[in-house]
Amino acid sequence: MPNPGAFHGVRLAVLKSFLDEWRQVVEDGNELEFLSKVIHVFHALFPETLAPDAELDEEVIMARLASLNVEDLEDPIFMPPVQQHGQSNTEYEAAKVEYEELKKQYVFRADQISRWFNYRHPSRPTHETRKEPDTLDRLLGKLSGAPSNPCCRKSAFTVWAQAHPEIVQPLIDQRVLELEAQVAAQEKKQGLTTTELLSNVAGKAVESGTSNMLSRYSVQD
Repeated sequence: MPNPGAFHGVRLAVLKSFLDEWRQVVEDGNELEFLSKVIHVFHALFPETLAPDAELDEEVIMARLASLNVEDLEDPIFMPPVQQHGQSNTEYEAAKVEYEELKKQYVFRADQISRWFNYRHPSRPTHETRKEPDTLDRLLGKLSGAPSNPCCRKSAFTVWAQAHPEIVQPLIDQRVLELEAQVAAQEKKQGLTTTELLSNVAGKAVESGTSNMLSRYSVQD
């Protein structure tokens, strides 16, 4: 069964068919209107009552997509059920559960679609345009608390570090010793306590946005 948080097969093909329009929409500043349209189209092609693992013919779906009049699509209205005359309480409670589930699925899928397109925002850095720092620099920077920039795949360096403790741990220990030696040297030179010295260093880092001691260990979260 496909991961309900991802898109596969014909569902993915439908979203990809909107990518060129998405790039143009971003330039024009009409992202919300565009996303609303795509969500309505997706709901019309793949209603919430359809099983997520249902196999659909791509040619049939793409033909339906081409024939859809977006202007005629209405918001899916999930109204709470009203207990009908002669309907038992058990049947009514089952109808309410079904209503809540359909509404939940629609909201979940709408959020997934929005994030799918935002992840492919034209202004988002790509592997070609983004200068990737060395994995070790990113890890040491995170440990040192250096300021960082957003990264598309924030867990990559963490996974790598966990898989290579024999490489990472000695380097961490070495860096800790270096920092302790620097603090001790400055403490001796300036006559400050360790707490006072660390407070001064932290204050300067916040004020300037960087520090000479940590600048080469920048990291992307």
